[in-house]
Order: sequence, then structure tokens, then C-alpha cells
Amino acid sequence: MADIIVLFPIEVLGLQSTFSSLFHISHNSGTWFISCLILAYFFYPYLQNITQQLNKTMKIITLCILIFIDLWSSVISSRFNICSTYDNPFYRMVEFTIGLLLADINISYDNVLLRLLRSKITLIISIIFLFLGISLLKKYMLWQDYMIYNYVALPCFIIMLLSLGTLKSSIKYRNNIVSYFANISYAFFLVQFFAWKVGKWTLFFLKADSNWLRIVVTFLYCFVAAIVMYELIQKPISKYIKHTLVISKICKNNDGKQ
Repeated sequence: MADIIVLFPIEVLGLQSTFSSLFHISHNSGTWFISCLILAYFFYPYLQNITQQLNKTMKIITLCILIFIDLWSSVISSRFNICSTYDNPFYRMVEFTIGLLLADINISYDNVLLRLLRSKITLIISIIFLFLGISLLKKYMLWQDYMIYNYVALPCFIIMLLSLGTLKSSIKYRNNIVSYFANISYAFFLVQFFAWKVGKWTLFFLKADSNWLRIVVTFLYCFVAAIVMYELIQKPISKYIKHTLVISKICKNNDGKQ
């Protein structure tokens, strides 16, 4: 109880990810990652302002340097048998900045290489390579620091971001479905906090021994729970906040005119 009281101010402010050595104590089934998101959202305007001032060449150089830092950090931790960089806020911010630069490059520029990386066939190949690569490494190579899997995962994620960032559909209802999935994605992450006990009970009731069945059951639970959470909590709150902001803006404009 004393530890909870001491940690409470840090957790309320979303700062627990800045104490990487407390990861095993303050993870809380995922609130640690919310802390990462809060910090990322806080620094986003500043990072965006910096990247917008870089020319094309400097953006690519910066992106390559950050990718190298992210990949090489796992080599350092494995070589010297030290803590993984997984819970290090600096490397989380590096990954976030990589995504920011990729989005900027993907929107602002166009060339033969980018068009190749954006193609649907490249997207499919990257997904297959991701699953096969991670599975083979996990089966035959027992890495001490699992962040070294980034050597497979990071290139695949980069291709996916480039491809999905420009993927378009001519059918309206498909776009609506994708948008809805995007809207419930945050709720999908949050409901994992409650998935452990419910999932264990469900799997015990179904006597599920297959890993695939376990994956399907827990995924369906999270998917349904995310929809309920989004429709009953997140969506009404978002509407209320937007309505309040609109009213506040109208009142401010009226005061300015007077």
C-alpha cells in the first residue's frame, strides 16, 4: 500500500515510463504504455516543428540514424548483458520519431522507390516475412533481448506504414469500416487490462488447449469489449468535448465582435 501511495502522483501524471527501472512494479497491465503515449503526444508538436524545418536529404539522414540507433541498442544490451531497451523512454521516443518522419516523407514526396514500397504486393510480402521471420527466430534463436527481433519487425513495419498510409478504397463502406476500426483501436488496447481474468475463465470453460483457439477467443473478447467501451464511454465523451469546444469557440467569437 505504501508503494502505491508513493507511485500514485507519478502514475496519475502519466510519468511512470520515465522510470524504466520501475517497469516490473508500475507496468499495471498496460498503463505504462499509456504513459508512453502521453509523452509522445506531448512532444509531438515540437518534433513535428523540427522535422518540418528539415529538407528532404536531412529527413532521410535523420531517419536512417534513428533506425540505426533503435536497432543497434539491442546489440548493446545483448552484448553486455544489460537491461533491455524495451522500457527505456528514450528509445520509445526514437521509435515514435521514426514513425513521424516516415509519415512526413510518405505524404510529402514521391519517387520510384516509394511507389514500390507502397504497392499492395510489397505490403503482402512484408506481412508474410514478418510472421515467418519472427517465428523462425523465436524457434531457432533464443535471444536474451527480444528487442533484437526489430531487425525483422522494424523494416516490415516501415513498409506497412508506407503502404497503409496511401492505401485507398473506391468502395465507401470499406472506408467506413476501416475508420471504425481505427476509432475503436484505443479502446481495444485498454480492454486488454481486463482480458486476463475473463480470458482465463472463458478458456477454462471451453477447455481450450490449442494456442490458436486461445488467440481467437481472447481476440473476439477484446474486439467485442472494445466496441462496447467505445460506444458507451469513448464516443459520448468525445462528442461532449467537441460540443463544448464548439460552444466555447462561438462564445469567444461573439465576445470578440462585441
